[in-house]
Amino acid sequence: MKTPDTLNRLALSMAEGLGPIQARALLSVCDNDLSIVFSNETPEALAGLSPTIRERLHDKTIFERAKRELEFMENHGIEMLWFEDDDYPARLKECPDAPLVLYKKGDADMDVPKVLSIVGTRKMTAYGRSQTEELVRALAEKVPDVLVVSGLALGADVCAHRAALSNNITTVGVLGNGLSQIYPPANRDTARQMAESGALLTELPHDTPIERFRFLQRNRIIAGLSDACIVVESAVRGGSMSTARLARDYNREVLAIPGRNIDPYSQGCNYLIEKNIASILTCPDDVLKLLNWDFQEKAEQGTLFPSFNPDELTEPLRSVVNLFEPGGEYTVEQLFSLQKGDTATLSICDIVSALLQLELQSIVTHLSGNRYRLT
Repeated sequence: MKTPDTLNRLALSMAEGLGPIQARALLSVCDNDLSIVFSNETPEALAGLSPTIRERLHDKTIFERAKRELEFMENHGIEMLWFEDDDYPARLKECPDAPLVLYKKGDADMDVPKVLSIVGTRKMTAYGRSQTEELVRALAEKVPDVLVVSGLALGADVCAHRAALSNNITTVGVLGNGLSQIYPPANRDTARQMAESGALLTELPHDTPIERFRFLQRNRIIAGLSDACIVVESAVRGGSMSTARLARDYNREVLAIPGRNIDPYSQGCNYLIEKNIASILTCPDDVLKLLNWDFQEKAEQGTLFPSFNPDELTEPLRSVVNLFEPGGEYTVEQLFSLQKGDTATLSICDIVSALLQLELQSIVTHLSGNRYRLT
């Protein structure tokens, strides 16, 4: 929304070296009067700022850049969201380091009741792709009003965006660069579709050069916009891990899809689960129950992972699965006691080992109280 302060707001957000936390403190000192911030007559209002930043605030070139940005916005249908305005995303307002300014291309409402961020490695495997696509498809059936947020990167991000588009779910991409270009270029067509039916979002002016550190910086926006962050695949070190930790720091829920420990891009998810940073995600209902979301019940509740045939399992996995009744929840001891007579060939250790393997294959779900059920 354009206001008489628009140029001042743009200029303040462009002051290099002045982060959002420090900028908010400065505005507080100046009673939110932007004219004071840029006035040479009241240097006391700028107390605490380094001489370099004070000099930048009084450099006329910052306003020239702000005017160019405003012209670019007007020519390309881009909206500016100021952190104090009503149209600024409410969830992001809660974050102390949220950007002063957001540039938005598209009409997506980011204050809908249900928002999920889905992130993961750029080196997505076939396993991660299938789980992401099936997760989004199932969410579209159960909570069709959900908004999916990601970073429009290669791999898991663009997979989540495309799955959302395919299932008529609104999706928002948070860019690590300005809106004058789409990076990576391979995602341009997807970005165009998102701008038409969702939105593209960035805190960076259109002429900002592409630099690696900015993509890590934008992860806080992805985390802050959502109710929960889902990590579908990640190495132990990666941008998705930083997004998960940021989400936790913002008091958002974090979920991760487990995988085999021998798979490098499941190790990050397994680590998040092991360290209690993330809840385990084995089916879409795990998300809905964790967030206490109402959803559309189906006659048959689909699972995130494909159905399986118990006869195709090897022993002792098949024997353990056959102990379960549909909908039943059992402890290890109860499963052990369910063995009948001469067929009681499994020890407690056998059952525990089999349950671990079945859990990693998402055939069983580990519940509170050390109970298990078929997924």
